[in-house]
Amino acid sequence: VAEVREDAERTGRTTFFSTHLIDEVELVADRVGIVEDGKTRYEGSVAALAARVRVMRRAEGEPPLAEGVRLVSDRVFRGERRWVFEAEDPARFEGLGVPLEGLPLEEIFIELVRR
Repeated sequence: VAEVREDAERTGRTTFFSTHLIDEVELVADRVGIVEDGKTRYEGSVAALAARVRVMRRAEGEPPLAEGVRLVSDRVFRGERRWVFEAEDPARFEGLGVPLEGLPLEEIFIELVRR
């Protein structure tokens, strides 16, 4: 992984790095692409992807809704109930009126491509 980053920095070239090991992606990538069933699910910066997915932990009742915000999942994960939301414009999360947290890249990937 370090060699991939060093080579890209030294040569100034774009390097395509394909892996299912998301922790490695976080170490070397500035931009990511998520492909699901042969279709691009996301393509852009790691920072923009992290900004567009948020979680509300220990959620009860019905998930809040806001225009431009999609409920990705409503489930128990690692012993706690949580709602995961996605918004192309992260400012839309303010319309939910609830405290939200970010997720690590691996959990974002799992949430976006799981069925």
